[in-house]
Amino acid sequence: MTWKPNKWLAVILSIFLWPLGLLYVASAKWALIYFSLALLTFCNDIFHLTNTPLSWLGGILILVSIPHAFIIALRAEPHTERPWYSRWYGLTSVYISFLLIVFIVRAFTYDIFTMPAASMWPSIPTGSTIAVTKWGYGNYSVFGISLLKTDITKPIKRGDVMVFSYPRDPSINYVKRVIGLPGDHISYYNKSLYVNNAIINREHVEDIEEYSVYIEDNTETEYYISLIRGSKSKLDGEVQVPDNQYFVLGDNRDNSNDSRVWGFVPEQNLIGKVVKIFE
Repeated sequence: MTWKPNKWLAVILSIFLWPLGLLYVASAKWALIYFSLALLTFCNDIFHLTNTPLSWLGGILILVSIPHAFIIALRAEPHTERPWYSRWYGLTSVYISFLLIVFIVRAFTYDIFTMPAASMWPSIPTGSTIAVTKWGYGNYSVFGISLLKTDITKPIKRGDVMVFSYPRDPSINYVKRVIGLPGDHISYYNKSLYVNNAIINREHVEDIEEYSVYIEDNTETEYYISLIRGSKSKLDGEVQVPDNQYFVLGDNRDNSNDSRVWGFVPEQNLIGKVVKIFE
């Protein structure tokens, strides 16, 4: 009995999960090549292997693989022996294995979130996709499913941008910058930030519409913040950060719902650290 791959089924499978189309047409070599190149572009953007972002190349690879699978199926000669990975059970096994790998990676190592609000502008523009490293921060969950909670093993520094469960509603994830560590004394008066009674220096960069953009330097890292020109400071005050908790602020200081409003972030609410921003 002979078998010849259906070209339209190859296209449908490629759209559904693009390596499946190439596996279906019995081209495991090309499926591996496309997948490896796409994985390499993703790792390049996450780990900064080069100075040039390559995420666009991953998209091109996916688009090219669809007609490639179609052409292979169109030109294929009838097979007398069909590889196991091109059969329904092989494709199903590959698909389930892929989902399992994605599930484990997103739960324990790296996850992807979106920035729906403007509270971290200009550091993170509204609508940006952010990559977050989770290993070592003790809160391992994915798709709303909590898998494991452990002690934090990675150091948290002032200036780190963290994703965490909102203390008032843990089903919501927030993104803010860590300003105060356990034991720190934080003061915020007249739009000036003080940590342990020392003012955090900032330097004016530019004006954009009603905002003034600054570079703030907390001696451990530099980052951009924005302030609304001519507006009064509404969230003045000072606090002592309790043990095992953190004080966080949005970089859009006059337009952020943060620790000045609802208090501290408990250590167990931390999810991970932002390592890459895709605008």
